Amino acid sequence: MHTIVPGPERRHLARMRCLKAGRVVLANGNSTLDCRIRNQSPNGVRLAVDETALVPDTFPLMHEPAPGKPASHMCRIAWRSANEIGATIVGENTAKSLRRIPRTNTRAFDLRYPV
Repeated sequence: MHTIVPGPERRHLARMRCLKAGRVVLANGNSTLDCRIRNQSPNGVRLAVDETALVPDTFPLMHEPAPGKPASHMCRIAWRSANEIGATIVGENTAKSLRRIPRTNTRAFDLRYPV
């Protein structure tokens, strides 16, 4: 994997600042990684994650652009730093396997099963 620090602006469309919750889908839908969408445009996002090394170069991103309207997109990493990822949206993901990912409160899970 390569690490590229963001450089001069090369986007065709400006990204709008936002702070939304999202999930990076891992292992063919068997696992997810919580993330925060810091900014987005129709063809890209900047994500804040705890550990960028866990995110593959191409991944599905699940989020809710509007309350009660879930969406998922296939993304490809353009750059990554220690705790942020810049990704290009390469297509809408309609895989049925993503629809079965439960919407659980991971904090509640952690409280029930302490480490």
